[in-house]
Amino acid sequence: MENERDKPRVRFSLRWKIIMPFMLLALVLGLGVVFLVNRQFSQADEVRFLRQLRDGGQQAADEIVRVEDRLLEVQRTIANTQGVPEALALLQAERLRSLILQTVVNTDTDVAVILDREGT
Repeated sequence: MENERDKPRVRFSLRWKIIMPFMLLALVLGLGVVFLVNRQFSQADEVRFLRQLRDGGQQAADEIVRVEDRLLEVQRTIANTQGVPEALALLQAERLRSLILQTVVNTDTDVAVILDREGT
């Protein structure tokens, strides 16, 4: 038993005994605040990302609508060009080309394909 008494025991001064619990409390509170702030920023980033994703999808849909409107306008212009229905009925490819070429160039259309009722 005397061997146990002879061992040097670690003793904390009164100052450390008073300060240590408050330091641990401050550490726990600090970690809690860091966790909560990090969580809040993560949620804000997620909301911002979802908003950007939604806006990007809306912009893409709007652009598709604009492109389709432009293509429909070109299609209507070509269909209503004088002489196109007759040239199409008579299968006059060169006449069709000369009739619609100016419209295709002016509207900056890459390709214009004209099909008859059979799809030829």
